[in-house]
Amino acid sequence: MERKLIYIGDDRLRQVSSSVTDEERSGLLILAEEMKELMRKHQGLGLAAVQAGVLKKMFLINLNACVGSNLNGKEIEESEKENIVAFLNPVIQKGLQTVKKMEGCRSIPLIRAEIKRSTITKISFETFAGEKKEWTTKGLLSAAVQHEYDHTEGILYPDRLKEIEQKRFWREFKKRIREKQKEKADLDVSINKE
Repeated sequence: MERKLIYIGDDRLRQVSSSVTDEERSGLLILAEEMKELMRKHQGLGLAAVQAGVLKKMFLINLNACVGSNLNGKEIEESEKENIVAFLNPVIQKGLQTVKKMEGCRSIPLIRAEIKRSTITKISFETFAGEKKEWTTKGLLSAAVQHEYDHTEGILYPDRLKEIEQKRFWREFKKRIREKQKEKADLDVSINKE
C-alpha cells in the first residue's frame, strides 16, 4: 500500500504526536523510507510523520534543500548524494532573534504566508540507532526544524500568524481550494475544518 500525504481537514494534523519508544525504532525505518518517497513526490524540504498519517514525534529534513544554511557553525554545502536526516523525539530551543520569511506546507497546498521564526534553533534529537544528538541550526534549516517540530505538536504554520492575518489566510485558502475544485483538480482537502 502506498502511503499518502494527509491534508488540512484531517484531524490528525491538530493532534500532539507521541514519543518514539525504543521498541518502535526499527519499525519506523520503513515509515522513514515511505516518507522519503512522499518528500520526493511532493518536492518537500521536510516532512513530519503525522503528515504521513502517523502520530509519532519524528520528522525528516532534506539537508540538500538547505544549502547555505548553517549547521553547528558550518555552512551546508551542496551534495550529489541524497542527504535526508531523521529526527526522532526532537526537543527545540529557539533563539531570541527572529525573522519573517515566506513559508508553505505540503499539507496546506496552494498558499504561503510570511511567518516569524527564530533565526537560530538548537535541536536535541535521537537517531534510529538510539544515539542522542544536538545541533545548532541557522537560516532555512532553522525555519525547517521549527516548522516540522510544530507538526509534532499539532501546530500548523498559519497558527503562528496574528489573529487577523489568520482570518485572511484561511479566507484566501478556501477561495483557492474552491477555484481548484471548479477546475476538477485532484485535491483531497476539506475547507470546512479550519
